[in-house]
Amino acid sequence: MWGRNVSEQFAFKYYTTTLKDVYVYEVPFYMQHTGKQTLDINLSEHGFMDLYVRLPETLRPYMREGDNMAAFVNGYPCSIVQDRLQENYMLKMKGRMGDKVSFRFYSDSLKHVFATPDCVTYADAGTWGNATDYQTLPLETAFKLVNMRAVFAIEHYEAINTTLAEGDLLAAFVGDECRGVAKAELYDGQLIYDMQVTGTLDVNEEFVLKYYHPGNRYMFTCNKMFKFEAGGTIGNRNQPMGITLQVIE
Repeated sequence: MWGRNVSEQFAFKYYTTTLKDVYVYEVPFYMQHTGKQTLDINLSEHGFMDLYVRLPETLRPYMREGDNMAAFVNGYPCSIVQDRLQENYMLKMKGRMGDKVSFRFYSDSLKHVFATPDCVTYADAGTWGNATDYQTLPLETAFKLVNMRAVFAIEHYEAINTTLAEGDLLAAFVGDECRGVAKAELYDGQLIYDMQVTGTLDVNEEFVLKYYHPGNRYMFTCNKMFKFEAGGTIGNRNQPMGITLQVIE
């Protein structure tokens, strides 16, 4: 070490490339001209905060290798992932005292970025959670991101001078919102309706069916309610679910 005069004080800082973190020796070190000294220094973390977070239970079945997690301040990412153990993440972030911190999680399987509101206040050398108590993130998850397959066949319908035909439309509705459409197709001697129904993640939903016959512009409905199950199936092309239709008056 070199100094301009013997009254100068020095501080030590240590940077680790593995953790991408800076540590400091908080005791001032004084110049000793031509001297030699050996110190055992206790390093303190400087300018970073450790965050121990985990995914909510809703998202855990969709975890993939390509997922990613980050902490954000004012819309900008400010963290790195230091460790991941299944649904648990250990993040290290840089900020300023009092910054409000939110989180974003990218799900590779759902191709969606989930976000939290501000839920942590930054503090130098602070932590949120610990290695035995990970904080569950309040990620907003109620988005239409999941699907199920449903294959139907018409067992009975009530309408005068009407013959169901290829090209007719069967649609799934949750409330007034259309969640899936299938065109009638002839398969193995019968008309079937093969559709993908979209559901809302982590929301219990049921859907109803409505049928449109372009030939005479009739609209039919089915009185049965169907439960949406993410990744589930109703019927198949060889054994479709049979339904009964009634004309909407």
